[in-house]
Amino acid sequence: MKHFFPTVMPLLSLAILAVTGCVKALEVPARNQRTVNITGIPEKVELVPYLSQIEGRNGDPLTNDTNLIWNNSGHTAIIAPDGHQITLGEFLSVKGFAEITTSDQGTGVTLDLQGLIPGGLYSLWILTFKPPGFHGNYNNLIGYGAFALTGSSNNTFTAGITGTASISGSVHAQALSVFGSVPKCFCAEYEVHIVAAYHSNNHVYNGNSLDPDSWITQFMFPY
Repeated sequence: MKHFFPTVMPLLSLAILAVTGCVKALEVPARNQRTVNITGIPEKVELVPYLSQIEGRNGDPLTNDTNLIWNNSGHTAIIAPDGHQITLGEFLSVKGFAEITTSDQGTGVTLDLQGLIPGGLYSLWILTFKPPGFHGNYNNLIGYGAFALTGSSNNTFTAGITGTASISGSVHAQALSVFGSVPKCFCAEYEVHIVAAYHSNNHVYNGNSLDPDSWITQFMFPY
């Protein structure tokens, strides 16, 4: 994601969830509020959706599930693979969890997702933070790069026709594709975010979206 910092970074500053037609702020859990698990037993991390990169028809706030959505970078319509413009309700229909297994041998991640944009192309990214972690700015960001899927060198997946996906990846000590590095065990990092972007143009260029108008962050998993 060549334009990650001017576009994705601001949108990650606030996680918000639409509930029964209104918008409610969500707190991203701080790393120091949880106990590190190195037993090899999976930890379940709930999905956190994002609204910070989308806007209404005239750049106005989104107020209900029937509102059509635009990317606020260039006011580009967010289009589904079948050609229709996505509504707020469709954008927020995604649900799921990540099972993260940490040990001194490495970290395994399995994502179970429902309510994705049917047939939509997604990419996955890792952000790592030093203490005191993410607090609305990126002063503590120390790593960012593609999250490669198991058995593959790329970081993309395509949602099924019913909007579901079950995907997995593994992490060993390695340099991240943009900057920084990640340890073989997430438990050695203060805070880690796994972020998912939807690609409205149905194309990813060598793991980079390039055009900030063609992708949008839809959800993430804070660990």
